[in-house]
Amino acid sequence: MRAMPNAKVQELFDWLVDGAPGAPTPMAVLERLGPDLNAAGVPVHRMSAFVKTLHPSIVGRRFIWEIETGKTQVGEAPWELINAEVFKRSPFARVFETGQVDRCVLHTLTLENTPSDVLELKQSGFTDIVFMPMRFMGGTVHAISFATRANGGFTDAQLETITFVVRPLSRV
Repeated sequence: MRAMPNAKVQELFDWLVDGAPGAPTPMAVLERLGPDLNAAGVPVHRMSAFVKTLHPSIVGRRFIWEIETGKTQVGEAPWELINAEVFKRSPFARVFETGQVDRCVLHTLTLENTPSDVLELKQSGFTDIVFMPMRFMGGTVHAISFATRANGGFTDAQLETITFVVRPLSRV
């Protein structure tokens, strides 16, 4: 049985369910989501969303929010990325393929078979990263990651909170 979310988490959930009023862009959504999760006791220091597109030249856009700046950077990925070995080994690729959550507890990872982007996060002091599917209304699977520098990584309760807000996040 799932515990009732605290008032701050419920407020964030309701805001997302209502279509994120006042946030006109995906960047604005992440720029509220990060601080609100932190205010609710979930130590998110970085979020990275990868949303596939129907564009002929780019496979998708990546939105990266970091707590240090409070801002979201946007980048585009060419179609060639999908076939690149570095991407095929990434947790994002596994989420796209399986539609399941993928977690990297960074302080327990070895260098062997660790994707370079995950290794970079570990070397930057991150302790845990969870990759979650975002199922859009049309059925396509996109992905978002939440990373922390907290000692010991995310707790089970914090992961439950993230899971709780990702569902309505997928709709906006």
